[in-house]
Amino acid sequence: MLSRTILFSTSFLWVRVANAAFGITTSDDSYVIDAGSANPLKFTVSRSSCDITSINYYGSELQYSGTGSHIGSGLGSADVSAVEDGELTIEQAILYILISCL
Repeated sequence: MLSRTILFSTSFLWVRVANAAFGITTSDDSYVIDAGSANPLKFTVSRSSCDITSINYYGSELQYSGTGSHIGSGLGSADVSAVEDGELTIEQAILYILISCL
């Protein structure tokens, strides 16, 4: 069974998916995380503030463009990093992306 979970918190952003086609695209300004799922989900996280600047689901933009998510509210600036990890077995793929805002 495929498992998809999204958890938002003030210091960490986890995406856990069981799907082989997902990943991180890194630019100077942001990380774009693609869930690679049958239900298309991509979101963008600012590398300077850790705000979620875009949530795109089925081609619809869900994040108001005038403001960020304020997940990193109060940080001013943040040291933002992204790590992709997980486990691939014959039975299943449990992969995740961790975005840390320090």
